[in-house]
Amino acid sequence: VENINTGINRTTEIIGSLMTFSRTGELVYTECDLIEAVKNTMLLLHSKYVNRIVIVEKYDEVPTLKCSKSSINQMIMNLLVNAIDAIEGKGTIQIAISERANKNEILLSVKDSGVGIPDDKIDKIFDPFFTTKDVGKGTGLGLYLTYNIVQQHEGRIEVKSELGVGTEFLVFLPVKK
Repeated sequence: VENINTGINRTTEIIGSLMTFSRTGELVYTECDLIEAVKNTMLLLHSKYVNRIVIVEKYDEVPTLKCSKSSINQMIMNLLVNAIDAIEGKGTIQIAISERANKNEILLSVKDSGVGIPDDKIDKIFDPFFTTKDVGKGTGLGLYLTYNIVQQHEGRIEVKSELGVGTEFLVFLPVKK
């Protein structure tokens, strides 16, 4: 019965993620405070990292974003869950938000002290259903959805990783006046 419940929960997660991505129609763009969105997501995830991971936050004053709040919240959740899951035992996650005025964009950086991503897998991490997590631990849709959310917002995402040192995701989102 426990295995059946686990299977049902995983299937529900996969279907929910696919439905989120496959929704057609216009995204509703409203003003969003990216710093507040990160802080709210960290509150939701608190039990996953408390007493294990130190969160270091560095937020510059940045303008609000014109974006789909639900999509941006999903992106932040995916990045933070991956960072938390990448750390075996104790570690650190650095979250930074800054404005790149010369580029008219906001930079969100999420850097973990986790296991890192092997060079031969780094080019595949945004592919649907690809995961570096153990069987039963991930759907392989988080970074795929994150990549698509960033694209929908006319932004870009970069990743830097070193085995045994950690991974950093850099999300650049345009400030629309």
